[in-house]
Amino acid sequence: MIALVAVHLLFHREHNRVAEELAYLNSDWDDEKLFLEARRIVIAEFQVITYKEFLPAVIGHESMEEFGLYLQEGLSYSYDYDHKVDVSISNEFASAAFRYGHSIVEGYLKSTKSTGGNSIMIDDDCWVDYTNSSTD
Repeated sequence: MIALVAVHLLFHREHNRVAEELAYLNSDWDDEKLFLEARRIVIAEFQVITYKEFLPAVIGHESMEEFGLYLQEGLSYSYDYDHKVDVSISNEFASAAFRYGHSIVEGYLKSTKSTGGNSIMIDDDCWVDYTNSSTD
């Protein structure tokens, strides 16, 4: 669970970093425009990670080829978006298969010093469970 939280935090911070850079470059943009443009950029970053690294590792090269999932190489962009496509998912997928990603998240986070040396493992036991504490 802690690794999942770390990834969420990473993308939140990336969004803020991108928004700050956009604010510097576009001083006339309001907060809403900065938020939405940073959101679009971070979503694109997440999609590149998903399609270039995660999916090939999970479903393999053959499936990526068969279903045309590889991204275009170089500086070109895809304009395949079709707003008429129904992107809803079935309840069965949402309650079973969609949870696949959560099941592959390890229950610990390994931290290694940049200077080398011993690494430490941080797991769920490192946190205090305040939900079961008594008020005595």
